[in-house]
Amino acid sequence: MATAAIEFSRANFQLEVGVRALQRIGMDTTLEGWRGQIKQLREEFKVFSTQELTQGIAVSLLKLREFGFTEQQIKNTQRMAATLSLLTGKDFTESIQGVTYALGSGYFEALQRAGIQISRTIVAQEALNRGYEGGYQSLDDNIRAQLTYDIIMRQIVPLTEDAAKVTETLAGKVTLLGTAWENLKTTLGKAGSPQLKLLLDYWILLVTSFEKGTKAIFALGAAFLGVLAAMNAALDQFDLILIGKAPTREAALKAIADRFTQIKDSWQCPHREARSPA
Repeated sequence: MATAAIEFSRANFQLEVGVRALQRIGMDTTLEGWRGQIKQLREEFKVFSTQELTQGIAVSLLKLREFGFTEQQIKNTQRMAATLSLLTGKDFTESIQGVTYALGSGYFEALQRAGIQISRTIVAQEALNRGYEGGYQSLDDNIRAQLTYDIIMRQIVPLTEDAAKVTETLAGKVTLLGTAWENLKTTLGKAGSPQLKLLLDYWILLVTSFEKGTKAIFALGAAFLGVLAAMNAALDQFDLILIGKAPTREAALKAIADRFTQIKDSWQCPHREARSPA
């Protein structure tokens, strides 16, 4: 958990660097505003951990500032990358890099794999339709990025609904559980209680049950929902500690332990069945 806290601190530092870079080129923006964007994306795309979003957004600020994008266009590009990440199975930062490479250098492979119809020829045709001549390579970098952005935005909206369905699958729900655990590790920042270590064991068991086939998966289904709820409850309790609204750390830990106790009995049967030979 200490490693998670260090990585999160590094991502936050990178975010601060990115915000200052935007401010230096004259954009009226704040660190709190981008933290609000991270929170909004967390609510919309629950499969991404806070650390993953922070790191990806930091990367995007540094890379997109050179294209002359507005703050809203940068935010749209981040949401675009999140959608592409769900569709391709790539992590958020990797999708951010794929989008920025497309905008700046004309490398469209990552977008094409997600179903986006785009190529240098398509961008050149878009430029011609808007009165620019000379072909793709002759375009100004900012104009080329803006044209590429517009082409992607026209196609990304229909794909957003398909991307949202990913979290409704069993694999998507397992990813949600893993994300909740990563967020919890980041929040704690150091070794947690025995209950939290037990929760990690449950998570590992759930993931490895895929190797045992559908019988084990369905047996763990009900317990999975309880574990996920427990993780969300844990995050809520530690959020209260961080903002100073929890009476004590001990009280918050007790609330978490109580939640685990509630799901313990429902876990035992599928827990045993999953461990038995298939």
